[in-house]
Amino acid sequence: TNSPMPSKKRSFQQLSQDLHGITTPNGASNSALDTTAEDESDHINEIAERLDTLMTVLYEHIIQATSFSPDSLSEAMMAAVNARRMYRHLDEVFDKKVRTTDRSKFVQFVFFVLFGRENDALEAVGRLMAKREQMKEIKNEALDVDLLNQMDPLYRGFSAKLIDVFFNPSYAGDVPRQTVVCYLASFVSRATYVCPETVCECIAALLRWAEVYVTAQESQKQKGRVPLRRSASSTLSLSAQQQPCEVHALFYTSCQAAFYLMCFRGVEAIQYYRNAYEHRDDPDSPYADPESVDIGPQRWRFLCGHEMQPLKYCLESVRLEFLHLA
Repeated sequence: TNSPMPSKKRSFQQLSQDLHGITTPNGASNSALDTTAEDESDHINEIAERLDTLMTVLYEHIIQATSFSPDSLSEAMMAAVNARRMYRHLDEVFDKKVRTTDRSKFVQFVFFVLFGRENDALEAVGRLMAKREQMKEIKNEALDVDLLNQMDPLYRGFSAKLIDVFFNPSYAGDVPRQTVVCYLASFVSRATYVCPETVCECIAALLRWAEVYVTAQESQKQKGRVPLRRSASSTLSLSAQQQPCEVHALFYTSCQAAFYLMCFRGVEAIQYYRNAYEHRDDPDSPYADPESVDIGPQRWRFLCGHEMQPLKYCLESVRLEFLHLA
């Protein structure tokens, strides 16, 4: 189970203020205010430079621990194992620190590097095993290699975890859930080593959640109830002055994430779904169940044509690129 998360995230600026006790007394002169602002900026820059240095050291450690010779099966296996060991430690840090700190998106590239290195190692294991099978030189280590080949890459487990958190309505309010879906969209869209099946599964999951959400809203409307969406920091009911993007923030975040993924990976995702659908009756199909990767046009028409107008409330650049793809 997920441990409770704080509903209000703290920025690096707030953290630096806490660390250094920056305060401005009442009646301070403009020069004093300027000096304080400069000191604060210096402290923030110092923290940023320190973080850059730490991340550089961590990258170097990840690369060193997952290095292998392209022709060495044992080294490739060890690289994959080392990547999984590091992930067990980094995953806990991600849960406790990264997801609860504002403007920490760049830290995701630690996982970007780690998962990419592990994926390279797994591909090398598969390639070298195929080569050995052709040469009839499989030895006692075959069982261990087979076990490693049957394991999903780390990026699949990471993506599934983010989706599970997003689906969990008790996960400390809307803000952390919005954060994880943003991480999901940013990571999957940029990591080209993420397979098309995983891309389709992520998009289909976001569409499925959005469909359930609008269905629930329509049900409440039919029953004469006012749809309520409470933010993590407010206990007030919906007022007529609130904008739809504020009231239904999680819904619009989910939709934009789906649009965003399509902008980057839409062509290969659509092709994968079409192949899966064409082979739906083939028991030996190499593709996933079409229902689990359903990103068909009828789902997009339903969502984009709904009165909540998700395209209207997403970034213009995302909207234009998505419409171009459509």
